[in-house]
Amino acid sequence: MRLSGAALASFALVGVALVCCAERRDERRGERTAVTARPADPLVARVASFNLRWGGFDDGDDAWPRRRALAAEVLRSLAADSIGGQEPTPAQVDDLVAANPGFARFRHGDRTQPILYRADRFELADAGGFLLVEATPGLEGSERHCTWVRLVERETGRAYVHYNVHLDHRSAASRRRSAVRLVRAIAARAGGEPFVVTGDFNCGEESATMAFLRGERTLPGDEGAPVENPVPMIDTFRALHPDADEVGTAGGFGGDRDGEKIDHVLVAAGTFVEDASIVRTARDGRFPSDHFPVVATVA
Repeated sequence: MRLSGAALASFALVGVALVCCAERRDERRGERTAVTARPADPLVARVASFNLRWGGFDDGDDAWPRRRALAAEVLRSLAADSIGGQEPTPAQVDDLVAANPGFARFRHGDRTQPILYRADRFELADAGGFLLVEATPGLEGSERHCTWVRLVERETGRAYVHYNVHLDHRSAASRRRSAVRLVRAIAARAGGEPFVVTGDFNCGEESATMAFLRGERTLPGDEGAPVENPVPMIDTFRALHPDADEVGTAGGFGGDRDGEKIDHVLVAAGTFVEDASIVRTARDGRFPSDHFPVVATVA
């Protein structure tokens, strides 16, 4: 991928040592607590989540051929090292990679949750996927999976694991079960390498699913007993913008900012967050998707 001067500058700035300390809202105690100070010589990665809207819908003026170029441009502007996508068909991903040839992609089976990554900076060392929840009539939801990749920085050999999910939009029970299985899978990985989780979680920040992922409550496991999250996470956006209120990420094709923040870049509690934002790029009143991408730089 050829980077503009502005994009190269943004990557250079990522390496600058910061002496500030980010804060987040600790909702359990109603106070702000400091996220850890920036580590020395960290692995810095810029990570995004982007629900691209399935190209098979009859979206009229917002059909994929009419927004393909803008979607590719926005993806490029994110300047991300890895991007978790939700919903795109293989043809949509082909279009995006063709327009951004510096990216490679991994897709777990025929799932519509690919992960794109900068092949010039990172090598795909391992990748796969696993079942989050079965299609169960009682859960009123569809089968859901998680896609993951282990990316190794070519220059240093340092690595991180990127998990990408798209939780069910109809069933809260399905989302809760998916969250429990997700954290168990993350905790089971050996080595203690840093990880990120991206996704369209299809539930608000105050939902039981998101509270569990933050380590603020338990959820029932497959055995029925309550499960604590062994890998509590923080929402990178809230780490830096605890009081933001126009945070809706499912804006439709009209760019609505109201509503819930349902798209996230999550990292382990204690990770230093350098920047995070919801990207609302539009052109001539048109948007690249019915969701806004979210992006964060973490150390």
